[in-house]
Amino acid sequence: INGLMDRDSMVLWCVPSLVSTTKWTPCRNQYGIIYFSNQFVCTRQCTTQNMVHANGNTIHMQVKKKVNPLPFYDNGSVQKINQKSTAMINKKKKKSKSEFPKIKKHSALGMLVDSGVLSKSQAFQAAKRHPRAVEYMIRSGNCAPVNALSKLGIDNARIARIIVAFPAVLSYRIDTRLDALVKYLLDLSLTREQIATLISMFPPLLGLNIRTNLASKIEFFRQLGISDERIGLCLLRSPHILGLSMKNSFDPKIEYFKDLGLSPSEIGKLINTSPFVLGLSLESCIIPKVGFLKDLGLNPSEIVAVISRQGSIMGLAKDQLHARVEYFKSIGLKSSEIIRLVRSNPQVLAFSIENNMRLKLMFYCDEAKVITRGNEAQLVKTYPALFNYSLEKRLRVRLLYLKSRGMTKRITMNALCFKTDAQFVKVDADSTLAEYMKFRTNYLSKQQQKKSQEKKIPQESKSVKVKSSSRLKSQLISNPSESLTSTPTSTNLTTLHIDVASQPLHLQLLSPLVLNQIG
Repeated sequence: INGLMDRDSMVLWCVPSLVSTTKWTPCRNQYGIIYFSNQFVCTRQCTTQNMVHANGNTIHMQVKKKVNPLPFYDNGSVQKINQKSTAMINKKKKKSKSEFPKIKKHSALGMLVDSGVLSKSQAFQAAKRHPRAVEYMIRSGNCAPVNALSKLGIDNARIARIIVAFPAVLSYRIDTRLDALVKYLLDLSLTREQIATLISMFPPLLGLNIRTNLASKIEFFRQLGISDERIGLCLLRSPHILGLSMKNSFDPKIEYFKDLGLSPSEIGKLINTSPFVLGLSLESCIIPKVGFLKDLGLNPSEIVAVISRQGSIMGLAKDQLHARVEYFKSIGLKSSEIIRLVRSNPQVLAFSIENNMRLKLMFYCDEAKVITRGNEAQLVKTYPALFNYSLEKRLRVRLLYLKSRGMTKRITMNALCFKTDAQFVKVDADSTLAEYMKFRTNYLSKQQQKKSQEKKIPQESKSVKVKSSSRLKSQLISNPSESLTSTPTSTNLTTLHIDVASQPLHLQLLSPLVLNQIG
């Protein structure tokens, strides 16, 4: 059995005495190699573990790939099939070697691996993405592309990602090419640090021709009324649009927006705020979102206003938009009120339910207490822009500042949301702007320190928690009644997490007692 079995496709454990006492049926694996099993039943869709029973004993057979059962063959047929299968395996091995060519030490990739810029896995990824990369050589002893990118301020980690994503950069005379690119982008009011970030985000930028590619796209933005400074910021937000085709991507979307009713200024505003729209699919992304707004009840002019004001909804999934509408219905808004809300504040369709809207409604109800539970719909109808303001940087810091000065009666929606900082401190807080900004800075720094401490949890404490959790789980499973009375009080039980649903039934039934014991 061991001689006829292909170890790469399956692992077989069996009792030796079964070989002589039972009748074995020959089968073949996906390579055609013959092996034997007793009462083995398998289908073409069989890809998981099979249990083969023989004389009360069990043979565990783990099948990793599809197995096709065969009828009984004589020894001559078995040998012929095995010879043919061996040839197939050797052919596949040769093919796999050709897919991953050997990286020579004196090649560009080999020298970058030796210098520590690339790891071996990154070099193989680059060779797989661009097979000719293994032929690139370094003649002068140093890699000109790496030196040029280093002078721009890009560290080795980002250089490695650039080479893996765009291996053809190793064949360029990047010193002259990069100088021309940097000079061109500096004219768009980008700093050298921003240019380094742009190249790191979109490495194929190094392969684009300035005259025939970049210049035409920059001129396209200028014709839409976007200033050079804003063009640079658009590129930083969506650098991938530089690799798109003007004819196949830019022009069809502009024509569609014109047919929809957007004016040139509105199209410029849309591209200025949401440049990624140029990279979205017209048929599968943009047109369905327009259909969603129509089904919601907006007329064509209102659809144009929503798209020009909040183009980010074009990049959302249709299920996400439906989920937001259902959430508004769950808090008590009617369909006509939802239409009015979207018309006045289209941003609500782009806000996250869990990370934005639900948290802020809880803040208004529980912390600020400007509204009671059950009246959230009235609050949203009265103040459609209540979700637009930052919870930590504006709402909560103003609430705490008023409480610190003993002015809880002045906590209103106008004070928390809509007034500027100068108006807030003068009218509501009876203070100066300098004192409020000092309080705000201290609060935000404390919050930042708190977040950084939560992220930097020592690895030792994590292992202690895991060990304590596994110890408690083992106690509960082995002897639950005893563990309830003998749980160590020195252990920080608030850090122990038990997945009750995955435990045996007796642990699930005792889980309320465990929670009461832990507190």
